[in-house]
Amino acid sequence: PGKFRREALRAIGSMMKRSGDDGLRRLAGLAHRLRPELTVEPVPGTGMFLVRDGDLSATVARRTRLHTQITGIAQRRRWLAQDYMIDDRLVSPGDLVIDCGANIGEVAMICAGLGARVIAFEPDPTEFEALSANAAATGGISAHRLALWNETGTLDFYPGNDTGDSSLIASGTAGEPIRVETRRLDDLGAVIGTDEPIRLLKLEAEGAEPEILDGAMATLDRVDFVSVDMGPERGLTQDNTVPQVVNRLCAAGFRLRTFRQNRCIGLFVSARLSEEATDGPA
Repeated sequence: PGKFRREALRAIGSMMKRSGDDGLRRLAGLAHRLRPELTVEPVPGTGMFLVRDGDLSATVARRTRLHTQITGIAQRRRWLAQDYMIDDRLVSPGDLVIDCGANIGEVAMICAGLGARVIAFEPDPTEFEALSANAAATGGISAHRLALWNETGTLDFYPGNDTGDSSLIASGTAGEPIRVETRRLDDLGAVIGTDEPIRLLKLEAEGAEPEILDGAMATLDRVDFVSVDMGPERGLTQDNTVPQVVNRLCAAGFRLRTFRQNRCIGLFVSARLSEEATDGPA
């Protein structure tokens, strides 16, 4: 069901890309029929859209991603929370969460809604604009336009945001590359602190997860949980990153606790924590 749901929503997104303003009107009408409380409005002066759903709202970076909200913002966030295995047993008020590959900040908003303080990183300028708007509207989220990597510098970043597949690794299906600033998480003490415990590191980088972890080994010493999206998505040959990610996290003192097969997301827990302290989502 999860795979079918995502394929159907991506098909709607593809239709939207081809049908322009007429597609936007159709999608807004369909969304309203499915959920009368849901409205979609362009944000003046930008290419972004503001989606409202009762008391909830989300700024979406581009029209081809509006389909992700069509069943309602609350339902979308429930799906994401299930995928990343995030709930109030894992994240509590006052916790520090780092969101790497935040996109427009949906997971960051979930964690902020649970009372956490979230530091979110997103390199794409368009998605970052939406992330900043969502951070300002939500509170508790600080947004930083950076690509996390294993060294400081600048690299080509390959945008594939119509499908949510942007990466520092060229895949052959993304658009023209843009130059982005890269930093090691271990070098960002001024942003993330140097000694505060980090409850959760959420990591989604479309194949660049191994390099990001290489640049975060010192930081991992104070991380309790890592929820990471991995799988066959690296580069032109779509190499599977599961072995590299699992091996790095195990070497850093983590063990795989739960695995979501529908999206190839693993929840890893630090060996520092006792079984009693990790009685979280399964």
